[in-house]
Amino acid sequence: MKIPLRVLIIEDSEDDKDLILLQLKRGGYEPEYRRVETNEALINALETQTWDIILSDFVMPNFDGLSALDIVKSKDIDIPFILISGTIGESVAVNAMRLGAHDYLMKDNLNRLNPAIERELKEYKIRRQRKQAIDDLTQSELRYKQLFDNDLTGDFIVSVDGTFLLCNKAMAKIFGFNSIDEIMNCKISQLYKNYNDRIKLLDLVRKNKIVENYETEYLRFDGKVISVIENIIGNFDENGELVTLTGYMFDITERKSAEKSLFESEKKFRAVWEKSTDGMRLTNEEGTIIMVNASFCKLIEKDEQEIVGKPMSCIYEKSRHDDVLTKHKLRFRTRTIPEYIEREIVIWNGKKLFLELSNSFLEIENHPTLSLSVFRNNTDRKKADEQLQKLNLAINNSKDVVFMTDIEGIFTYTNSEFTNLYGYTSEEIVGKTTPRILKSGSLTKKDYEKLWSVLLRKENYTLELVNKCKNGSLIDIESSTDVILDSKGKIIGFLAIQSDITERKKSELELILAKEKAEESEKLKSEFLAQISHEIRTPLNIIINNSSFLKEELIETLDEDYKYCFNSVDIASKRIIRTVDLILNMSEIQTGSIKLWESEVDLQSQIILPLITEHSILAKNKNISLNFESNVSNSKLICDEYCVTQIVANLIDNAIKYTAEGGVLVTLFMNKENKLTLEVTDSGQGMSEEFLQRVFNPFTQEEQGYSRKFDGTGLGLAIVKKYCELSNAQILVESKKDFGSKFSVTFN
Repeated sequence: MKIPLRVLIIEDSEDDKDLILLQLKRGGYEPEYRRVETNEALINALETQTWDIILSDFVMPNFDGLSALDIVKSKDIDIPFILISGTIGESVAVNAMRLGAHDYLMKDNLNRLNPAIERELKEYKIRRQRKQAIDDLTQSELRYKQLFDNDLTGDFIVSVDGTFLLCNKAMAKIFGFNSIDEIMNCKISQLYKNYNDRIKLLDLVRKNKIVENYETEYLRFDGKVISVIENIIGNFDENGELVTLTGYMFDITERKSAEKSLFESEKKFRAVWEKSTDGMRLTNEEGTIIMVNASFCKLIEKDEQEIVGKPMSCIYEKSRHDDVLTKHKLRFRTRTIPEYIEREIVIWNGKKLFLELSNSFLEIENHPTLSLSVFRNNTDRKKADEQLQKLNLAINNSKDVVFMTDIEGIFTYTNSEFTNLYGYTSEEIVGKTTPRILKSGSLTKKDYEKLWSVLLRKENYTLELVNKCKNGSLIDIESSTDVILDSKGKIIGFLAIQSDITERKKSELELILAKEKAEESEKLKSEFLAQISHEIRTPLNIIINNSSFLKEELIETLDEDYKYCFNSVDIASKRIIRTVDLILNMSEIQTGSIKLWESEVDLQSQIILPLITEHSILAKNKNISLNFESNVSNSKLICDEYCVTQIVANLIDNAIKYTAEGGVLVTLFMNKENKLTLEVTDSGQGMSEEFLQRVFNPFTQEEQGYSRKFDGTGLGLAIVKKYCELSNAQILVESKKDFGSKFSVTFN
């Protein structure tokens, strides 16, 4: 890619010009040129265009190279200037270089032209960059000097011994000198109020290199003590020794004085501020909260850091934020503010407060005006007033009798229901003694003594009594009496709330009679069932015993038909006894007459194994298996042995009853929660999903009527469920029609 080059050629010969351009193009340049050969043409070219390089012939008919060089220098233009001549001598060339030419070439050796141009352009670029850097540095130094001289803070450079090396006017002014020269004639170390502050400062600079916001006290030229804040950078030599300190300071004497005055005022203000039970808030003109006291934070239910520095609207509900700030700013501008307000406000969390609010402007000299607001929370008083109104309304509209007396028992207030119940108006009753008006004689002297004893202990007393109405009729009353106390806890009266319980007492009496009748019926039922049980068991036991005796005596002579008859008699008799037992058990459960006798029982050895042995004959007679598996080393639990025995017996009995093929498996193990669990699994006919919903209901079987396949009352599983509840055990069932059933009992 060709390099563009703007070339000003000072040459009288077109041929020589073309040779120069040809050489430039061979060197990779794309020259944009202009040829001049006179003084005027050169000046015009320099003033109208910018050039990268000037190539000049040394001798021309009307002009020469040195004159051209003078013109370029007179324009103060820094541009590479190369002389090209056919007859220049060495001494002339050296003189031309001394006068400012950058190089010279012979026309018969233009091969040096492109390297010379490349070199001069590079040097020109370097000269230009150097000049720019010098110009920038000069401007920077000028700006720094202006800043240093005009800075309002005292700027300085001092040696370690305190000799001023440099300082500005502000520094001299801070110390009361009339000029920089005056302060330069003394040492800063002589101006310290306490020289130890100087030593401390030097130690800090040596340690930290930079010291910021160092506050100390100096003595002015006139002896006045001033307070200043300094910021200093230490300058160190190659050995790390502190040489000079550069820094600036500003006078805070007036500010400190103002702070002290403010502090004294603030102490008084804060004493009131902190001890006040009213909430206080200071706000500036923009509506920003400047300060709040603890009572205000408690009132608004926000911490101080959540309030201070925030818009005053932050304490109100969000919908009022803009309106609150707008009104506040308007009041500040017009200096009109409501001095006293009573109103309800909704704060940020939705809570309603009824406030008494005092406002004023707080104007302190040399400080912005603030608004002071004092908040008194009257919410409780307002609520109390409203509550009192509601209470009065409620009492007057109450369906209960409400009346008050003084400590002598004289009526001081009655509500409208008092008139409705007893017939006396308020005008008739107030001022009269309670017992004298309502007394029916139902309470004895001891009853009244007990009443007064409880009330004098400031306790509630509730009793039932009979009172007399204005028309002489007697009514049953439930009366609840409380004491009325003054602010010091002294009894000043009594409050009674009474209700007519005549109908309730009548209903209670009827209920008692009905209960006694029901209990009598239940007793008769239990006695009847016990008698029936005795009357059935006695002949059945005779039948079973005699049948068993005959069977044993005739066993060797009996054929299979007779053996079947004896077995049928035995099974039928036991079925009747089991039915009676189930009915009696259910009766005990329903009447709640079961008494539990808990003891430590070994579930495996004392209950399960004996029942397995007992039921093995039944299983064998049906040609099904009955097995027991256990991986439990300790099967002891605290329970009622009879209840748990009935649970296991009924589950095994049911499993055998409903299993025609396969068998029954009884399993004992510890579940995942380390609780003792019994499972009874059979391969019997199973149960439908519909029946599973009511499997534990009394007198329930899946097949009903006289045509059902299996005998039984439908009480077995209902009793199992009730005994599980009594034994704090949980029973679950899984079953599918034609696929058997599994009952699980977990003992807690």
